This record gives sequence, C-alpha cells and structure tokens, in this order.
Amino acid sequence: MIFIGGVNSKVREIGPGELETCSHCSKESYQIIKESYDSFSLFFIPLLPFNRKIFSSCSNCGTQKAISSEQRTYYRDLAQLNLLYLNNLIEEKEYFLRKQTLKKPQ
Repeated sequence: MIFIGGVNSKVREIGPGELETCSHCSKESYQIIKESYDSFSLFFIPLLPFNRKIFSSCSNCGTQKAISSEQRTYYRDLAQLNLLYLNNLIEEKEYFLRKQTLKKPQ
C-alpha cells in the first residue's frame, strides 16, 4: 500500500480587530486578526491541525504582532463581533452592548 501524506500550513483571516497605532509605520489603522496553523494531511485531506497561532496584522503596512494565549479568546470574539456589525447582521445598539461584555485581558 502507498500512503500519501504531508504537512500543510494555512493562514485564515478571522476579521477586523481594534483601531491601534502601528509600532512599525506609526499610523492609526485597524488591525486584522489572523490565525495560522499547520495540519497533517493524508491523501491531500487535512486531518490533524496543530501549532495554532493567532496574530494581528496592520492593515496599512502588514506588520504582524503575536497575540498571547491569554488574549486569544478576546481578539477572536472581537473580530467575529466586528464582522457581524460590518455585514449589517446586528444593529449598532446591540454591537455596543456586546462589545461592553467583552473583557480585554491585560
């Protein structure tokens, strides 16, 4: 029998984060939250994801900044909330109510 396997790397955009001043280009811009991970594939089908990392990327210059594991949940939830609001799936009042419930870890 022949087995075809390998490791693939993927990066997916989760959504927009907060408005911050970039440490590289010094411009205020929204940070894009992204997730990268590797996965083991068997017969070109991804099976086991591992080595997950979440980072923010400056929408102006593309500089990437790692997000710690303590902040991971906050930034993932914030990006999903921002996507809902930008796609007009929730109203402004509901957006701000939900955003207040998110707690940013230090």
